[in-house]
Amino acid sequence: MNVQVFSLTVAVCLSLLIAPPCAGSGQISTTVPDAAVIASNAFAMDLYAALRKQEGNLFFSPANIACTLAMAEAGARGQTAQEIRDVLHMRKGSLAMHKAFGALGKSAPGGVLLYSANSIWAPKPIQLLEPFQTIMERAYGISSIMMPNPNDSRDIYGQINAWIAQQTNNRIESTILRSDIPSVPLNMFLVSASYMKGTWHTPFPRERTQPGAFTMASGNIIQVPTMHLDCRLGYAKKDGCQILSLPYSKSTLSMIIVLPNDPDGLPALEKEISQSDIKKWMPWLDTAKAKVSLPRFCLASNFELKKTLSDMGMPLAFCASADFGNITADCPWWIMLAKHCAWVDVNEEGTEAASATVLGYGMGPVPEEVDFIADHPFLLLIRDRDTGLIHYIGRVLDPTQN
Repeated sequence: MNVQVFSLTVAVCLSLLIAPPCAGSGQISTTVPDAAVIASNAFAMDLYAALRKQEGNLFFSPANIACTLAMAEAGARGQTAQEIRDVLHMRKGSLAMHKAFGALGKSAPGGVLLYSANSIWAPKPIQLLEPFQTIMERAYGISSIMMPNPNDSRDIYGQINAWIAQQTNNRIESTILRSDIPSVPLNMFLVSASYMKGTWHTPFPRERTQPGAFTMASGNIIQVPTMHLDCRLGYAKKDGCQILSLPYSKSTLSMIIVLPNDPDGLPALEKEISQSDIKKWMPWLDTAKAKVSLPRFCLASNFELKKTLSDMGMPLAFCASADFGNITADCPWWIMLAKHCAWVDVNEEGTEAASATVLGYGMGPVPEEVDFIADHPFLLLIRDRDTGLIHYIGRVLDPTQN
């Protein structure tokens, strides 16, 4: 059999974590129906298409975000609920469907730890409507509302961050940044966290890792720590790219890496990739004796998702016209905070990854976003807010003049 050389030291690539068809044990049903998997994967491709426009590396957990948005759908009514379902490709908001979304990311039998947890937070007691409370408990494992510990010096945002850190082995510590906090108090938070750790079926020998060339899309070449492995793996060469499957030990999980033939070929690949393409690629993978070169890398991402999700088709959820009347009686809230963080470390032994999503509900005026660009001469004052005393005053005509 021919030896296939699969080197990621010469181009950028797209990598995908392919989850198993079912999830672990516990009180919550862990069999994920095909409809939920198809819906989550379709949402993954839509969200990737929206986020890929940003510069730099990209990594996120579509299953984690989809689970949190499904929780939000359970509290929504009318057009607000329909828009969320449309974005999620969710056929209906039944208890069975919510159980399916709640099971996304649960642990599977085998050697990979795959874990997720959900919670509801509120700064003060709120009375959830019984149907919403039932779905939260039976589908998402949430039996009670978490409230800030009065003996903890951190505010509710800090305590939510601490809970997420605990669920993710401290890999995600600051989901909500101080700059993310709205000017008005928030009344409730839907929170979801996930964690994954697995070792390769065949680890990369650490002694073979050495600096190697990595060609950027711009053509610039940088030196990066590069792992090397000679092993029989699933491999295909199709449609202007190479595809490699790196399986995890004692698990149905694999990392699928898609490598364009050209260093600048990733944008074209990203533009064309679809859920059906990924499904189509899998039967193409034949076992080949491969010589693999793969960068060792660690990525972290932090997203504010309100505008992205609005542009994808659910703007009502983020404005005063939202209807989340299934959460509490006469609920006037809408989603004022939508954050997602993700982290991944790929090394010789395997992969460790974590993610978290927070949706914060509130009400009140949404401050208008304005542009203030001081790119011409201006006046400045240093003034006491309480007394009105002007301590300093001046002007800037030329910022470079000392």
